[in-house]
Amino acid sequence: MKNLFITAMCICLMTLAGCNKASADSQINEKAKAELAERYPDAVNVKWTSKNGYDVAKFNRVATRSANAGYDFSVWFNRSGQWCMTESEISYNELPEAVKTAFQASEYADWKVDDIDKLERNGMETFYVIEVETRSGNIEKEADLYYSEEGALIKTVVDIDSDYDYEDYLPTDIQSELEKFIGQKYPGAAIIDTEYDDGEIEVEIVHERRGKDVYFSKDHNWLRTEWDVRKNELPAAVLTQISTSYPSWKIDDAEYVETPSGDWFKIELEKGDSEVKIKITAAGVIL
Repeated sequence: MKNLFITAMCICLMTLAGCNKASADSQINEKAKAELAERYPDAVNVKWTSKNGYDVAKFNRVATRSANAGYDFSVWFNRSGQWCMTESEISYNELPEAVKTAFQASEYADWKVDDIDKLERNGMETFYVIEVETRSGNIEKEADLYYSEEGALIKTVVDIDSDYDYEDYLPTDIQSELEKFIGQKYPGAAIIDTEYDDGEIEVEIVHERRGKDVYFSKDHNWLRTEWDVRKNELPAAVLTQISTSYPSWKIDDAEYVETPSGDWFKIELEKGDSEVKIKITAAGVIL
């Protein structure tokens, strides 16, 4: 009798689990399902989930299925059933030539390529993320390299969560006045992403083959723009001042900062376990 009761309970639980799954599927917008079928008619193993107001379809495609057991595609739809973004895993050979050339010339060229994602978005720029890794003794390092289609390195993110789903890069409506400002100050810039954090609006752009971060106040006033620079791009006056004021220190990181009141370089120096950050103008004046 006890075994019969347990068996009956298992059957009930399995039935309820099936009903919950069917119920979840039934809540998916029919327009989203139709859009998915039109965009990816060869999709197989489709699994629908919901996240923060979006319907997400994860699936494989017969012709491009990867060797791993995961899903090759994640497609995001809003509650109106409108397509927003597609994340897909691609091979290195599928990267644009400009991206491959930029990667091969980067400091990460000798790292192992672990995975490559392509992000296509409604009304916004497509970009690529090359996930690389390397090992030095018992220490393993990982980095995600974000590239535009033209091969511009947008940014580098170190040791990111392996389960990251790029939700932060879903298309957003940027206020027209911010878009107008960016278009005037940085002609030809492509807007990659917009974030709101600590009372500021951060707009990621690609301008002149560089990834740049443009910051605005909540009142839409331009605050500053920052982007990474290489050591060999630093003016001679800056290098001379650093070698004089900080002998035996090494440059670990450098950024250029534009503001309404003036521009400067923001440089991180290191010596052993010590670090120091300085602000210095192109003329070599430490602020």
